[in-house]
Amino acid sequence: MAIAALVLGVVALVFSLIPCVGMLAFIPAVLGVILGALGMKEAKTTDKGKGMATTGLILSVLTIIWIPIYTFAILPTVATQAAEVLEEGMKEAVEEAADPPDPAPDDPAPAP
Repeated sequence: MAIAALVLGVVALVFSLIPCVGMLAFIPAVLGVILGALGMKEAKTTDKGKGMATTGLILSVLTIIWIPIYTFAILPTVATQAAEVLEEGMKEAVEEAADPPDPAPDDPAPAP
């Protein structure tokens, strides 16, 4: 159980950093907390896997804390800034399209 808790904790933390998949990381994080707690209980009797269970539990809890922070604080700020940059670019493109380049003269100047 300790190995499973560690793997789920790492997977949840990595997936929580991916913008479109971040909310789905909640599922392995909760499973990691459950398996981490069970792994720590099992480690008391067998003296094996306590470090892995503890690490998995900590990573899973950190992921559960990180997901709302990322989703509701950081991601909207980044999206707003990206929208502003896109809007500025669109305004520049419209202005360039509205001002066509000066036409070339019909007769070139005579060569000396």
